Amino acid sequence: MRSLFLLYSLALVLGALAQAPAIVHLRTELITVDDGLPQGLVHTLLQDRQGFLWMGTKDGLARYDGYHFMVFRNDPADSSSICGNRVNTLLEDRDGLIWAGNEMGCVSAYEPRTGRARSYDSPPTLLLRQDSVGRAWMISSTGKLLVLDRRTGSRAFRPAKELFAAWPGIEHAVDLEVESNGRIWITDAQALWCLAPEADGDLRLVSRQDLPSCTDPIGLPISFNLIPDPRNERYLLAACNDLLQVKWSDGKLVSIAKSGASPIRWGHLLDAKGRMWCSLFDQQLVRMDTATGSVEWVELDVQANDPQLAHRGQWPVIADRQGNVWLGSAGYGAFQVQASAERFHVREPMGYLVSNDAEGRYLITAQDFHALDGPDPWTAPMRTRIDALRAACCVLDEGEVDRLGRLWLNVSIQDAGRNLIRVVDRDGHMLPVPLGDRSCQQILSGPDGLLMVCTSSGPLGEVDELLLIDPLDLQVRAHFPLPRLLVTDDYKPIGSSTIAPDGTIWMGTVAGLFALDPRTGTWRSWVKGPEGAGHLPGDMVLATCLDPDAPDRYLWIGMEGQGLARMDQRTGELKRYTAENGLPNNVVYAILPDDAGMLWMSTNRGLCRFDPRTGAMRVFTKEHGLPGNEFNRYSAARSRNGYMYFGGMDGVVNFDPAVFAADTVPSPTLITRLRLMNKVVTYRTDPELLPSPISQLRELVLPYDTRMITFDLASTDQTAPALNEFRYQLEGLDTTWVESGTAHEATYTNLDPGQYTFRVQSRNSAGVWDRQGASLALVITPPWWGTWWFRSLMVLALAGLLYALYRYRLAQQLRLARVRDRIARDLHDEIGSTLSSVALFSEVAKRRSDAAETGRNDMLDRISSSTSEMVESMNDIVWAVNSRNDELLHVAQRMQEFGGRVAEAVGFELDFSFEGIDEDQELDMVQRKNLYLIFKEAVNNAAKYSGCSNLVVRVGHERREVVLRISDDGKGMGSTNGAPMNGTSGGNGLKNMQARAQEIGGVLNVESAPGAGTTVELRFKP
Repeated sequence: MRSLFLLYSLALVLGALAQAPAIVHLRTELITVDDGLPQGLVHTLLQDRQGFLWMGTKDGLARYDGYHFMVFRNDPADSSSICGNRVNTLLEDRDGLIWAGNEMGCVSAYEPRTGRARSYDSPPTLLLRQDSVGRAWMISSTGKLLVLDRRTGSRAFRPAKELFAAWPGIEHAVDLEVESNGRIWITDAQALWCLAPEADGDLRLVSRQDLPSCTDPIGLPISFNLIPDPRNERYLLAACNDLLQVKWSDGKLVSIAKSGASPIRWGHLLDAKGRMWCSLFDQQLVRMDTATGSVEWVELDVQANDPQLAHRGQWPVIADRQGNVWLGSAGYGAFQVQASAERFHVREPMGYLVSNDAEGRYLITAQDFHALDGPDPWTAPMRTRIDALRAACCVLDEGEVDRLGRLWLNVSIQDAGRNLIRVVDRDGHMLPVPLGDRSCQQILSGPDGLLMVCTSSGPLGEVDELLLIDPLDLQVRAHFPLPRLLVTDDYKPIGSSTIAPDGTIWMGTVAGLFALDPRTGTWRSWVKGPEGAGHLPGDMVLATCLDPDAPDRYLWIGMEGQGLARMDQRTGELKRYTAENGLPNNVVYAILPDDAGMLWMSTNRGLCRFDPRTGAMRVFTKEHGLPGNEFNRYSAARSRNGYMYFGGMDGVVNFDPAVFAADTVPSPTLITRLRLMNKVVTYRTDPELLPSPISQLRELVLPYDTRMITFDLASTDQTAPALNEFRYQLEGLDTTWVESGTAHEATYTNLDPGQYTFRVQSRNSAGVWDRQGASLALVITPPWWGTWWFRSLMVLALAGLLYALYRYRLAQQLRLARVRDRIARDLHDEIGSTLSSVALFSEVAKRRSDAAETGRNDMLDRISSSTSEMVESMNDIVWAVNSRNDELLHVAQRMQEFGGRVAEAVGFELDFSFEGIDEDQELDMVQRKNLYLIFKEAVNNAAKYSGCSNLVVRVGHERREVVLRISDDGKGMGSTNGAPMNGTSGGNGLKNMQARAQEIGGVLNVESAPGAGTTVELRFKP
């Protein structure tokens, strides 16, 4: 067997050398156990409708979100876990269930919404499919076909030949697919079968076609597996050396491509570009173009320490939504071939210099000369001449192709200064171009087909003059002395030149930006200086480019360390863009426009595509397939077909910018994990917190003492997860989006109890935002003392307490009122009657005494007068104590009665008004007493001393205050400070009134002037 295998391998090698198919190297990332994969043998892969990538291994089922793995294994104590760990086939059915078949003799159906699996009995499984009525079909490891119909409640797969009466004799099936109309296509080792469903649930044989027979020299099985191509309504079959197709319409097998010398062992995948990925028997991967039949050998450039890893048996299985191809392996993990990596192509191992002719026909690098439009008989002599120049100790600095297609080279010749050399013919014969005593420092493409030559006359090589040379006769058409000397050290004197529509030549130099009008020979320059028109942020200008939409108005400028700037050619006004605006780096080496109006820039951190209309930027790095991130100055070119070339430290990369224009589809955003205090919480470990997986949850309820909450985030674009960006917002807390960049987590601490909504959006590696994003309602429950029922109880308790206090105060007030009423009654009944009797007896005694007893009568008069005053004062006290007189209205009425008696006795007119007072306004006993006594004092003073004819009294409310105002038209007083207002009180009337006003918290004002009357005003708050 070993010698047979060696002979077979030799035959394969000779056949491969004879046919020499094209070899394509694809940058490949490796996902291993170091990244969380449970085991290195990956049998099968699947991307579900959410965007998760599922991998079946020998040690469990793994779900990958681009950052983390979640592993599902069998748990004997958990009936909802998967039934076996050696998963070798996967299927997502129309209901979103993930079916996992394994080698342990069972199949599990995992429900993503609940996180639980249901298991079914079966033999070891090779393949799972679902038919048009929802039945699960299985091909066992021995090739038997079995069916599970869940509608009948069955918990086990049954042989198909027992379920269908018209079952044909298919005993060793290899593959099975279901057409959109329900027909079932099956391959075995000899034939292709087509079965159609019947109305009664049975199956009818539609056709049987023999497959090609192959001789397997080493005993490995030949697998005739079907690859669906729904877009073209067909299946593809890799059979021996042929790639076959079978159209759904006619069911005929037709060969559309040949694999080459080695037979095809397994056909795996039809990618988005119509290429069939297959494994040959020598483990070589090939891609077969189903349209042209061309074959490519695929070499995986695995980014790993083991250089042989790419040849150790990978099986392409799926292409994800971004077009990335994922491959399983026999123990080395999963391989990812990025779709974007094929968009970039490396032409040179080193690309320090890149330039091309004005028409984009030829490309010149530091190593070679290329024809961009395919083979050209001129390229070989040019390469020979360049090699000869290098052998003659010459250094190639640059090259330009003139309008006649001749190559002009600027070379440094050892010990001979610099010379301008022109290629005369297609054979590579060269002729020096005479420049007199001047040395050529640089060649540029000029206006009207002329060449611009930067020259120097000094020994240090400073450029001081620009020449325009006609390539037809080698004559100098114009001399333009430069406005400033350009020192040529490590930089070219002119980094870039651009010719505007009006003929102005814009030049980015080592000393600023120059503009030359060749018609007049006038220069304009912009150099480093203060911000504003006429100045630049730096002198080193590396790139210039006219605006694609307004070339006569705007010029784009790339600078070293100062980013990108747009300059208005008319005003010199600058608008800058730096790393803060999205540039990957502030060194812009080159700027090239594409056909869509985008600007492509090379930097020290990758390539940047810039939209000058919107300012949007998209950055491409090594993760997208570039050979490296660091590019070089003066190393950019564009061909006639729009392809772009940029030289960097890792080679010259070329690409078609149009292929990136279709990257406008967003990638859905997922919330993949929950962490509390940095501890991962899952529905399996904490079902009370997470009743289902977090990605399926719509509402999350957490207790108030959850101090730190972290959500792990993911985008379903797994092209380069490290480049995906995120922004999130917690509605109810955040007022704006939180831009987190590439950090794929969101953390919140010490959230107050309440209801929130967490929202997250992602931007995929193509720079497209998922505006819909993902959301999750978040409820932080309050502590028991903060719940509604506890607060309700507290409110009720407080209301009860307040009511009890109210009842207590009311009872106290009623008791006090009763005491006051009793005191008033006792004063009136006991003391009042006694004083009245004393006054009466004094009056009787005075009447009975004779006239001779004058002294005794005077004494009786005093007793009678004092007793009368005491009775009146006691009546006031009784009135003040009585609670029935608390209303302000009663006070006003008593005041009016008193005032009326005084006016009648003295003989003045009384105008008393208490309209507009609040009838329900109550005063306490002290306020009533002092208000009344102040009123009495003021009225008595007016009656005794003012000599007034009119007395005006107003009682009312102003700004929530009780106001008493008493005015007379009497003779007034000369002073209000200490003037006696009551002769019987020894001049203390005003002081007593002020004291009473202070006792009730009021303000007493007295205004008086001789001959102008007196006004007394009292204000207090009841």
